Amino acid sequence: MEPLEHLFTTNHAPTDDERVILNDTVVDYDDKLAAITQKISALEEQLRTLNEEKTVLLEACEPFRRALAPFRRLPEDVARAIFVACLETRWNLTMAETEAPVLLTRISRATRMIALETPGLWAAIHIPII
Repeated sequence: MEPLEHLFTTNHAPTDDERVILNDTVVDYDDKLAAITQKISALEEQLRTLNEEKTVLLEACEPFRRALAPFRRLPEDVARAIFVACLETRWNLTMAETEAPVLLTRISRATRMIALETPGLWAAIHIPII
């Protein structure tokens, strides 16, 4: 049992000698906490810097990744078949911007050209005549 442990489990007041020991111990802990806090701050700053570098690298790499996208390697006839398969079959198609075929024209210039040149997409649109 530590010499001062009885003070942790009772309401007894420490003696003057015990108070000196307690204060010295608290000062030691405070010094260690300050050193650790300083190390943590330095590591957090280092982490912030590394995260900024990571963001810059990811942004720089993104155009290359887009250029390598597998969809870009698909032949146009396969893309057309995929686009036609995107058409809703449970209800009549409209010119809604959130559904195929209009949505397909908003992905990229290439998909817009493929969608616009695919008559099967546009033939399925329901135009109500009032």
